[in-house]
This record gives sequence, structure tokens and C-alpha cells, in this order.
Amino acid sequence: MLSPRVRFAALCLALLAGCARKPEPPAYTVTESGTAYSANGWSAAERAEYYHLAEGSELMPYLLAANLKSIKTGKPFLENMERFGFLPDATSSTNPHGLPVGMTVARSRNASAKGIEMVGFSCATCHAGEIAYRGKSVRIDGAPAMVDLQGYQVEFQASLDVTLKDPATLLALVMAM
Repeated sequence: MLSPRVRFAALCLALLAGCARKPEPPAYTVTESGTAYSANGWSAAERAEYYHLAEGSELMPYLLAANLKSIKTGKPFLENMERFGFLPDATSSTNPHGLPVGMTVARSRNASAKGIEMVGFSCATCHAGEIAYRGKSVRIDGAPAMVDLQGYQVEFQASLDVTLKDPATLLALVMAM
């Protein structure tokens, strides 16, 4: 039989072991690409779905957006969407065109455009933010975004207007579609 002192010491050690701090999960995770994401419990697949799930918004045909030239950059309008505050995202099965976070492509369900790939926006357009400090950034899903939708719309409309007024440019756009 153990002495009361030994039993007391064993009890104290057991209590101390139970009170030991468990390691806290990190506040963010870093992917292979180097992007850090806030730890919200989402898997990479869930995040990809949130970023590019078509929710019914059909703004314009994808081929129009992809082949329209920006009047400001002279390049395809969808290239470098970071100029409007969109967050870049890699090409994947949920993002086959390599669009930025919050932009979607899905076949139209509208009777007049049925089957045409249409560009739209998802909730992530306005609700995925990124903060940067000393060259490092953390993406926060659900945070406010810094997207300039008005700048996007103004530049898109101006680019489309210039294209529609120039027969050669319009023909090139139509041929690309």
C-alpha cells in the first residue's frame, strides 16, 4: 500500500498534467502557394467553392469579358483584375478560367442565352478580404473586400463603348467570341 504522501504526490502530478496547456491551433494556415488564410475551419475545397460558386448572377457572356480589351491597359479586360481590388486566385477545377476571387462562370439558365457561359459574382466578391503587413498578407474569408465595383463598371462600359464605335475592333471582338 502506498503511503499517504506518495498518493498525494501522485494526485498532484495528475492534476498538474491535466492543467497543462494544450497547443492552440494557429490563427492562420499557409498554403503551398504561400498565401496565408485565416483559420476558419474550411478545407481548401470548401474555400474554392465559396470563391467561385455560381449563385445565379449572370452579368455578361464570359467570351465578351475575356476578349474585350481594356481602354486603360490595352490588354484583355479580365487580365490584372487586382487593379480594381479583386484578389487573385489560381486556375482550378472550380475556377477553370483563373478568375479572381468572387468571379464565377456558369452556363446560363436564361431561355434567351441557355448554355452560354456567363460571368457573375459570388458572395466572396464583397466578403473575402486581405490584409498585408511588412510584405506578408493574410486572406480573411468573410471580411469586407476592397473591390472597386464602380471603377470596374466604369472601365468596362468605356471599353465596350470604344469597341462598339470602332468597326475593326468590334469585328475582332465578334470573331474572338
